[in-house]
Amino acid sequence: MSINKPTILILICLFFVATRGYGDIAQANENPYLLEVQQIAQSGAPNLAIRVMDREQEQYRKEPEKWAAWERLRFNIYREHGNWQQLIDRISNLPAGLPTEFTRWIHTQQAEALLELGKGTSARNLLRGLIVTTASQTDEEKPKWFKRWRHLIVRSYLAEQKVEDAHTAILRFQQDYAANDLDVLLLRCRVLLMSQRPAEVVDLLASHTNNPEAGMLYLLAQLRAQKRSPVKVVQAGLRQMQGKWAREDLKISLWSVVAEAAQRAGDRMNTAKALEYVMIDRSTKRSNNLFNFNADSLWNAYIDYALHRGNKAQFLIGQDEKWFAAAERYFKKDPLRSRAFYALLIHRGQGEENRTKAAAAFVKSIKKRKSGGRLIKQLFTDSKHFAAIPDIPESVRHMLVDVALAQSDIPYASEVMATLSSPLQDDTSYMWYLRRARILVLGGQVEKGSKALTEFVEKELTKKSDREKIDRLLQVVFDLQTVGSHDGAFNVFNAVVKHTDDEKLKRELYYWMADSRRAQHKYEAAAHLYLKSALLPDGKGLDPWGQTARYQAAQSLGLAGLNEDAYILFKHLLRVTKEADRRAVLQHELQKLHLSNNKTNEVGEIAEQELKQ
Repeated sequence: MSINKPTILILICLFFVATRGYGDIAQANENPYLLEVQQIAQSGAPNLAIRVMDREQEQYRKEPEKWAAWERLRFNIYREHGNWQQLIDRISNLPAGLPTEFTRWIHTQQAEALLELGKGTSARNLLRGLIVTTASQTDEEKPKWFKRWRHLIVRSYLAEQKVEDAHTAILRFQQDYAANDLDVLLLRCRVLLMSQRPAEVVDLLASHTNNPEAGMLYLLAQLRAQKRSPVKVVQAGLRQMQGKWAREDLKISLWSVVAEAAQRAGDRMNTAKALEYVMIDRSTKRSNNLFNFNADSLWNAYIDYALHRGNKAQFLIGQDEKWFAAAERYFKKDPLRSRAFYALLIHRGQGEENRTKAAAAFVKSIKKRKSGGRLIKQLFTDSKHFAAIPDIPESVRHMLVDVALAQSDIPYASEVMATLSSPLQDDTSYMWYLRRARILVLGGQVEKGSKALTEFVEKELTKKSDREKIDRLLQVVFDLQTVGSHDGAFNVFNAVVKHTDDEKLKRELYYWMADSRRAQHKYEAAAHLYLKSALLPDGKGLDPWGQTARYQAAQSLGLAGLNEDAYILFKHLLRVTKEADRRAVLQHELQKLHLSNNKTNEVGEIAEQELKQ
């Protein structure tokens, strides 16, 4: 039984209603295709969903309500994946006549995106403009928006560490709105903590500790107000994270509380442990302005922990062999201690060779840790010790390429790869060079990628190179063509021609070289190369490949204005072609030549007679 597209969409709608509740029924009934796009995004293909929207949404520009429904979905996808700048840029292209409520919503989204990017002043200016514009309007929804916008203004001060301004704003906010509103109270407590007033927070939150966020802030306030010992705060923080009610988005804050408490307690092991979790989450979630931890905080915690353990073992700085031996001994049974020893050697090892060796082992250890790739990226790209990419140890840069690719950050992978000139020892050499070239090309460094491919051909290919190796190379050259680097692709194809005696391969290479010349509108050169491809190996070129190449050559000749040559090639093809559909195509090409022909009437009459036969 076949199922057509409308039926599939109805089934999707029913599934969605059954699994997600009733909130989207009306929208699904109005536009089931919108729901299909939503599910594409939820399935793990948000970029595909956005591209589908780019194509489908435009038809609704003169139907504001429907267009707004598409735009809400687009913005939800941007928010879900942290594409804040894309969200902001999108707002500059809004159509006229959108509903008032939607316009307010979309500009509020813009303000929140600015806050996520740490642009407090820009967000505040936008919010104040919204308040002024809306003040003269009369509708039931206005108070709701005023409250939300003023709440965001307080956050805008916090984003810029303007604590006193934030405190003044939150007090005015509480005067105008319900003082017992928990969201307002929590925001005020954050402001108080940043104002070094933790004792006030303890009093304000004592009766709200069942709330997860309030419980975290209360614990931090107890620590900073010295109402609870650091050791007990570490224990409580670790225990709180095990609770069923603990929200995932609060865990970075709880780990930060544990890290701060462990530091105060002199608990070096838990300080390093907690900061690893903080740094992993920092790479994917909004920075928490209650704390001041960064990559160097973790490096310092590693080194402090290593020195503490090393002093107990009576190791001295400079005795690298002892530190290496200890790190290797604990590699499996106590990986955190092992990483600490390697971190010490990275920064204080004797000589470049030992520091490089330590970095490789450090990376190997973190790779075994959950989300280790993100942690590596934070440690080496957010540290003052590694100000530029070339400052990062080479073994680490290799892993950073993998991490960037896993995060679909092709530009960064390309930037890092440009600093690497050789593979790691355990990599297959030619595969690494091809991978490097592909990353450079896809990352926008087309000239470097093209050069890398040409160098690869010169170093790796010989007359005896197997076809599989060449095919892998050609896949990357096609990437050059895809991004429009036709000179680069042509040069690599030409270099391969010189390194092979395989006539079949040469035939293919000439064809692809012709494709590049044709894409550059160099039609005479393209026709020449298509014919070279057709005439190999026997000088006739009447087999299927040869016929295809001759057809392309004829088309290129026509585009070059060499109509007579094109006409002759098409006629030769018509004589040897038996299939009716192909003959129809060739006759059509001849007819086009006839209609556009600027030659003598005699040639035109010949063509017309031939078509009648």
